[in-house]
Amino acid sequence: MATVTTEERYLSLLVEPIKRCSSYKPKFGTTGSGVSLDQFRELYEEDPLYTWVGLNSPLMYAAHKAAGGMTSIYRQLGIGCERLLRQIIRDQLSLTEEQVLWEYKYEKSGGRGAGDDGDELADADDDNSDQDELEPVDGSSAPSTASVGASADQSNSGKFGIHKLDARIQVSDIQDEARRAIVNQWILKTASDLGLPTERAQQLKGVVFEIRQGYKSADSKRQNADLRFGVRSYNENYLPVICIVSTQASETVCTRYRAAQILVLRGKRTMSDDNTFAFFKDVVQFDLAGFFERNSARIRKDFERVLAKLLSPDESSSTAILEAVVKAG
Repeated sequence: MATVTTEERYLSLLVEPIKRCSSYKPKFGTTGSGVSLDQFRELYEEDPLYTWVGLNSPLMYAAHKAAGGMTSIYRQLGIGCERLLRQIIRDQLSLTEEQVLWEYKYEKSGGRGAGDDGDELADADDDNSDQDELEPVDGSSAPSTASVGASADQSNSGKFGIHKLDARIQVSDIQDEARRAIVNQWILKTASDLGLPTERAQQLKGVVFEIRQGYKSADSKRQNADLRFGVRSYNENYLPVICIVSTQASETVCTRYRAAQILVLRGKRTMSDDNTFAFFKDVVQFDLAGFFERNSARIRKDFERVLAKLLSPDESSSTAILEAVVKAG
């Protein structure tokens, strides 16, 4: 039996969530897994107004499919990035699944039910949360920002939620002395750059990450949840990090987080202390940018297949679109 290489395993973690977007179908107010093109025609042709004005066209179905599908792609990319980066951290630093995860309990504002405090709210293109149309790849809840407020302490009538963070590095868990020293020195330098006194920086025992593919949202409730994450991390002597894999982030929000002494890493082309790729290369000692560059052609093909299906009302149209893309590229 062929052995799956580390590179293949990493590619699967990134791409498999996105592939599932190709099965997306808009719901048009119905329940279930979505409406097919034939069901859409039946639904809209029964509506006099929509028939008169031409909204029963397959083009309208394709527009709905594309709009919802774009939301799915951004969110599934976030889930893929989260799983990829967490696994890389585990592998490079020889950490167990238990060691790389961290969570804390918090009291919900007003004692409302799970999901009512707005923690999982965000723009469609900047979070990792699982949307209504698609479940996580493995059928379980992804340990991501989507988990904020998703769990409730039943003994307290839903007044408490569990915030599950995406990754953790605790210095004492790193067995290799050289690797441990690199991480520890990075924590001390970063804490100093963020304005922490030396004595306080020396008390930090590790790093906790929120991993996102992008973060354009300026939603106040989401920001408040992130600021709470920062406070709780420092309370537990962890350095809080918002790790964004792309450059797509609100500068206003990033500035606010930095003012709260939360490190914001972004996937820039220029190497710097606040660069996601630089962090992985210098601290985790994995060339994340190199991984994407080596596999770019393959990843792009997978994305193009998904996009072609989302931009067309049926399979035959998606094939034509994909052929046009390949020809143009």
